[in-house]
Amino acid sequence: MNDLKDFIVPFSSLKNGSNHLSFDLDKEFFEAFNFSEVNDSKITAVVDFRKESHLFDIRIKWSGDFKSTCDHCLELISIQSNISFRRIVKFSHENTTKSIGEIILISYDDYQFNLAPLFFEEFVLIFPKRKIHKDKLCDNKQIKTMNKYLINGPHVGETKNTKKTDDPRWDALKQLKNKDK
Repeated sequence: MNDLKDFIVPFSSLKNGSNHLSFDLDKEFFEAFNFSEVNDSKITAVVDFRKESHLFDIRIKWSGDFKSTCDHCLELISIQSNISFRRIVKFSHENTTKSIGEIILISYDDYQFNLAPLFFEEFVLIFPKRKIHKDKLCDNKQIKTMNKYLINGPHVGETKNTKKTDDPRWDALKQLKNKDK
């Protein structure tokens, strides 16, 4: 994850109060996390890094879009992403970084903070489970081709009025079930 060094904030050199920073979450950002769901991204994150004596108040707003594969037609789909979130970073006597909800505990020995895992965690939380084109914009040719090869898809020559035949083994089991009543 050496590609993410741009996301490290050396807070020891920041002035007390509000510090404004800007980051781009592009394709390389997601490749560094081996997140293959995003094909391309143009998201800009604006960070208000408020430094106090014993804590940091990090307020993040990002906007932009990213491209992923439509779950229905397998074509690229552009998805808008506009969110804002906040984290409080406090110092702790422990040497490991811990996260408790919106509060992150870091060691007193730390002099920098990596925002990349924070960005990625929030992105994964808002990433849609189903990605489908809106307003029936899916590629009809692709949909027809996929339907042609479905195992349980529409069968040629069947109509809705085709009578369902019952398996005689199930009839015997139904009789046993009704016998107990």
